[in-house]
Amino acid sequence: MSRPSLFFLLALLLIGSSLVVQEPDADQQLEGERLRLQNTIDIADQGLQENALRWARALDSLGGAEWMVRYGTTLEEQQGHDGLILLGFINDSLVCWSGQAGIALNDLRDQNSAHLRYAMAAHGQAPSCSSCS
Repeated sequence: MSRPSLFFLLALLLIGSSLVVQEPDADQQLEGERLRLQNTIDIADQGLQENALRWARALDSLGGAEWMVRYGTTLEEQQGHDGLILLGFINDSLVCWSGQAGIALNDLRDQNSAHLRYAMAAHGQAPSCSSCS
């Protein structure tokens, strides 16, 4: 058998084997992964909202000073675990906080009540205490 014939047969064999091999559909895999990740985000978002409401209710019932005394250690541990820092506002006044905020508190003065814009992120704020009930 001549050398070009050998290469031709080898090429035919490889072409034939590539037709037999079945690969999973990439779009279907990506869609499944997207749904899984979105579900994870939704669960985390729900937990964050429930956590914010729980702390807002505590702030509403205790006031800022008592809230910090009673829950300061718990909130410091939570910050060490998940990095969450809470800023407690009553009306337009910052009355309590947990951990070290990554911003100067004077920067909060010019922000609106819906979001705190800092660097390249927008951080949502917990609902006001009047909506906690």
